Amino acid sequence: MRMVILFALSIIVCGCGERHRLEELAHGLEEAWQPAPREFKLEMHAEYDGERVLVQTVLKNVSGKAVQVDAATLPWVNSDFFSVTAVNADGKVVARTKDPTQFNVSRISPIPAPMVIQSGASIDGRPFDLDEVRITKLPDNKDLLILWSYRQLKDWASNDSYPLSGITLLKARQ
Repeated sequence: MRMVILFALSIIVCGCGERHRLEELAHGLEEAWQPAPREFKLEMHAEYDGERVLVQTVLKNVSGKAVQVDAATLPWVNSDFFSVTAVNADGKVVARTKDPTQFNVSRISPIPAPMVIQSGASIDGRPFDLDEVRITKLPDNKDLLILWSYRQLKDWASNDSYPLSGITLLKARQ
C-alpha cells in the first residue's frame, strides 16, 4: 500500500500525472471496449516527426482462417477514409475529421487486387501523415487520445467490409 501511495505522489510531484492518466485511460478503454468479434485488428501508433504526425499501422488477421481482401482497400492506402476524433485529458474534443463533402477533390484509387492474409499473420502498413486523414490541426502541447474508425477494408469475393476501430495515444511533442 505504501508503494502505491509513493508512486501516486511521485506522479503528482513530477508533473507527469496527465500523461499517466491518458495512458491508463487509453489502455483501460481498449481493454473494456469489446466490439463484436472481428476478422481483423488494426494497431496504430502515432508520434511527432518534425512538424507532422506520423502514423504507423499493423493489420492482423485474428479470424482463425485465411481471408482474401481487396489490397486497394487497405487502411494505409486509403488513409483519407478514416474517421477520427481527438480528445484531451479533460474529455474535450479538440479536433475531428472534416466532413468529406467539403472537399471537391478527384481521387485516383489503386486498381483492385486480391490479397490473402493468413490466420494470425500481420502486415505492416505504409506510414502515413495524419494530415491525410483530413483532421484539423492538433494541439501539440498536450497528450491526446485519437479515437478512429475505418470501414473501407473489403472482402475480395463478396465486397463485404471489415470495420476497424480503436484508440491511439498521441503524446505531446517533446
